[in-house]
Amino acid sequence: MQLGLQVDPKQLPRMLSKPLSTACALERFNQSENDRYYIRLSDADGKPLRLGIAGAKVGNLHDPGRQAQATQIYLFDKDWTSECKVYSMQAP
Repeated sequence: MQLGLQVDPKQLPRMLSKPLSTACALERFNQSENDRYYIRLSDADGKPLRLGIAGAKVGNLHDPGRQAQATQIYLFDKDWTSECKVYSMQAP
């Protein structure tokens, strides 16, 4: 399922959460179901990018340590891998 969420790919570096990315790589902050919800965009080099979506308002979040904030949506790149990156943005 694809959601109508607008993300400026140029803003991704500013949205990166290093602590949540580490937790993701350690399987402590992930999507419950990988890519159940996602967005498609192009990265800075123009390559296609598909990011999974999860959060309190969206659901689909595996967060046993309760690190999520209710006002945030989380975007996942390479979820459930050691190279996972988590981006955080304000929920609409």
